[in-house]
Amino acid sequence: MLSICLGVTNAQNLWQAMPNSEDFFDMRYIYQDTSNGILYVGLHSKVVGGDTVNYIAYWNGVKWAAMDKGAVNANYVSAIYNYHNTIYAAGPFWTQSGSPGTGIMKWNGATWETVGYGLCEGTNKSFGSEGAVLALTEIDDTMYALGIYDTIGCLPGNGIATWDGSAWKTVHDFPNTHPSGIPLIIAACTLNNQLYVTGGFYSPDSSGNEIAYFNGSEWHTVGGGLYGGLTVPFDMVTYMDKVYVAGRFTEADGNPGNNIASWDGTQWNDLAGGTDGQIFDLLIYHDKLYAFGGFWHAGGVPASAHMACWDGSKWCGIMSNFIMNGISHAGIYNDTILIGGGFILVQGNDTIRNFAKFLGGDYVDTCSAATAVSEINETNFSINANPGNSQIEITLPNNNHEQNLKIINTLGQVMKQREFSSNQILIDISDLPAGVYLVALLTESYGQNEKEKAVKKFVKQ
Repeated sequence: MLSICLGVTNAQNLWQAMPNSEDFFDMRYIYQDTSNGILYVGLHSKVVGGDTVNYIAYWNGVKWAAMDKGAVNANYVSAIYNYHNTIYAAGPFWTQSGSPGTGIMKWNGATWETVGYGLCEGTNKSFGSEGAVLALTEIDDTMYALGIYDTIGCLPGNGIATWDGSAWKTVHDFPNTHPSGIPLIIAACTLNNQLYVTGGFYSPDSSGNEIAYFNGSEWHTVGGGLYGGLTVPFDMVTYMDKVYVAGRFTEADGNPGNNIASWDGTQWNDLAGGTDGQIFDLLIYHDKLYAFGGFWHAGGVPASAHMACWDGSKWCGIMSNFIMNGISHAGIYNDTILIGGGFILVQGNDTIRNFAKFLGGDYVDTCSAATAVSEINETNFSINANPGNSQIEITLPNNNHEQNLKIINTLGQVMKQREFSSNQILIDISDLPAGVYLVALLTESYGQNEKEKAVKKFVKQ
């Protein structure tokens, strides 16, 4: 049946600007500490609301506040995480002129401190004096520091190491197979008690690139890896017993999907055709997998907000009027999605830039058919309303068998249903209230087994 990813509200607008949103160009991280509800942000700016924050700030309920001197020698803060009641921040920053660490630092409640001891704090890399930790995640009560470095805490790291609160440790001796540099690790997760990593590297077993897993004794590629000279993975998560990897890659280069694919432990799966543009971030929210990036369609359905959700069998596209750039990062604050990036969002007479809160609005998502993960929605049809808005005309090219359809309102209620076998059908909508409706074309007769073959939206004025 038709799936609505977000509940419909009576609000007039879908989005609300976050305070000082114009200062958050190229947002890098959004993080709520669930132990105390504090919202932290890692950004690409030294100043927010006229105050110097140096790339990291928190919301104190009234304004964005600095955390001591921030990350003084940095370009941005790329990750924030509470591990064992201590806030850690990571990014391309280094020890110099008051900055407390290299690649990673921790907050003691008043100032930032190094993570490690003496000469062994932070990271290093072979082609320069500093490394960078770009992501932090927790697996089995251990914090993983992911990035681009060859040593961390005086141990060989090759882009991945763990911190237990007191010491650094290597991770299964992940090798450096890059012929001219150092592996870049950007995400890690587990499936069936096996560790998966993705980023920019050659596979340890020389059979594929960009993604690998540890089988308990050695590292291996995942299903041949990802292909293409311009391929870049940006994020990876475990969702519904599969590993999902997203970024910039295409089926044309031999990949299992366009910009997103899942791995079930045995084989790769396409997600109904994927997206028509790159995906920068993945987020699990209310049992759905949300994708954010620079795309306009997901699974063939419109997603002009550059945001869509996947429930395991279908895409729902989130609609809005983004007119520039996309979403670089998303997070949750007080059970609400926040988005950051370099976007310009036009909403009525308001313009929202760079940092926004999703409200839901008087609005319904456009969803694709429920499909197997490898099936692509192929049916094309058009909807035309007459000038008086009393009828709509449904047109199907080359229709030579019986079709069934439903008209559904934003509450999910079926308002009309019809059967037809011609190429066109006129439906009287004069008795429908003004609002947004979906036309769901069904593959089977009415009953418990009916499935949507395609879904499109129209507005009754």
